[in-house]
Amino acid sequence: MTAGLPHPSHTPPPSDALLEPFLDVLEQQRQELHQAVASNSGWVWVLNADGTIRHASGRPAAWLTCLPDVLTHQAFTSLIQPEDHTRWSQGFNECLQTPGQVVSLQVRLAADQGSPPVQWMSLTLKNLLGEGGRLELVLLVSGQPLEGPPALMTTPLAEQPIGGRYQLLQLLESGGSCRTYLASDTEYPEAARCVIKRLSLSSGDPIAQATARRLFQAEARILDELGSHDQIPRLLAYFAYPDQDLFLVQEWIQGHRLSEELQPGRPQPEAWVIRFLQDLMPILEFVHGHGVIHRDIKPTNLIRRATDQRLVLIDFGAVKTLHATSLGGEATTVMVGTQGYMPLEQCLGRPQFSSDLYAAGIVAIQALTGLNPLHIPEDPHTGELVWQNQVTLQPGLADLLERMVRRHFPQRMQSATEVLAALAALD
Repeated sequence: MTAGLPHPSHTPPPSDALLEPFLDVLEQQRQELHQAVASNSGWVWVLNADGTIRHASGRPAAWLTCLPDVLTHQAFTSLIQPEDHTRWSQGFNECLQTPGQVVSLQVRLAADQGSPPVQWMSLTLKNLLGEGGRLELVLLVSGQPLEGPPALMTTPLAEQPIGGRYQLLQLLESGGSCRTYLASDTEYPEAARCVIKRLSLSSGDPIAQATARRLFQAEARILDELGSHDQIPRLLAYFAYPDQDLFLVQEWIQGHRLSEELQPGRPQPEAWVIRFLQDLMPILEFVHGHGVIHRDIKPTNLIRRATDQRLVLIDFGAVKTLHATSLGGEATTVMVGTQGYMPLEQCLGRPQFSSDLYAAGIVAIQALTGLNPLHIPEDPHTGELVWQNQVTLQPGLADLLERMVRRHFPQRMQSATEVLAALAALD
């Protein structure tokens, strides 16, 4: 059997010493497990706290009678296509934070022998760690195969269109109080596609809710201005519906995430990086000119548009800021971004315009080296990234990237215009 989706194993059972803590948790939570699994006809995994697989089965009914019959200790990420690792990690970490938390997401998994090379799966993650529970059994993951990429699914998720107009088709991402959907606008010919971000206000504090609504309107106005740029999705609408939910409706961009071009261990040539920076910097020049810091530049937030191969920058963090306020927190103190792409000042909650340049530089280095940003070594004395020994570059480009990713932002390039000038000076 080739590597891929695991089948139940017939290997000898583990020793009693290994099973004792697991069975203790199982006894406490068997009923919950049964309810979670009984109606599921797809794959089921039970994961440890470190993300390794404790049990895997394609036969849920048998799973309840033989659990636990295998301790594989295989990392679940090894089943997921590299371009979806970030999405999985974010969902997994979010689910771990709260007992009873449920997170849904779509990822591509390596298929089993006799199946297509890549299988889209809709995964539901549930944190099973209740009060007094043990960390040996943490996460239940159930998966249902999809017929194609989420953007190609057309089965409605709700009978009634949102606001009497937008028909939800597919859940693209879910995290905390925010969900992102592919939808169709029923008032346009042929039900034009769009993307809808839905924020549920969970705080009972009326002041927090009022603040969230004000921020929602302010962010929507900013996105409306930014959408005048050809490489930023247009804001189509924003509204509250029903009383507790806020919606942003944006243009749907047909294409692929840049993460699909950045595979671990497969470096891109120097010319790719130069074109990447030449395409991205004018977008950042425009965004920064409107006083906006993106705060989450990374491959999954860049779409290679199918019509002209230009980059489109998505996800401006507005909903993430709103999410913090909806929970009663202070939006100004929230750290927004993705580890590995965030510079020091952003981790401290004080992002600068040059923070976006740092993230763009990290994407460039990731492309050149084939390394995950979290695996790029640092100088133990200065904290600066050590990457030039991994590649051979023309000195001008190497110097440019070094100045984009300086640890301390005053030593960094300060504007996208400055980066463009340095690119123009390259041989």
